[in-house]
Amino acid sequence: MDKSNLNEIENIYSCWDKESRKFISPLVVSDEFYAWVWQNMPYSKKEISPEDCIFTTSKGEKVRSKSEIIIADTLVSKGIPYNYEKELICADGKKLYPDFLLLDVKRRREIYLEHLGLTDDPDYMNMVVYKINQYAKQGIYVGVNLFFTMESEKHPLNRNTLIGTLDNIFG
Repeated sequence: MDKSNLNEIENIYSCWDKESRKFISPLVVSDEFYAWVWQNMPYSKKEISPEDCIFTTSKGEKVRSKSEIIIADTLVSKGIPYNYEKELICADGKKLYPDFLLLDVKRRREIYLEHLGLTDDPDYMNMVVYKINQYAKQGIYVGVNLFFTMESEKHPLNRNTLIGTLDNIFG
């Protein structure tokens, strides 16, 4: 089936009233519908005290840092759906809370984004290495479906670098 036939099928389905669509599950869903379902799926988030989430994104979501606002608002501006600190349960039962889980709608894949905000702190970086190893055990690999943004005291998060990275990943 070629793309024009898929578009025709989607057009017919979208013309039906909401009540009729309840009884039909399309075999092929549009990217828009796929993203909407993914974005609206409930999920468990990391429990964070209100004192730790004092920053608010353009979507009204509470995050823990100014850099996470920049990341979240950049994702929104680029139309990239994301979940913030969605729980990931590892095979051994341990839980990770990636800063952002992104949806690559075109390729129908999930990509993890971790922001490393304390790269000057050796203990923090040891925890990062631990998390990278945990991710790898789950089939989540750096450069494949996991990438990082980072900053240090002397080098804050660079929004242009973030945009370039997102453009490279999401094309």
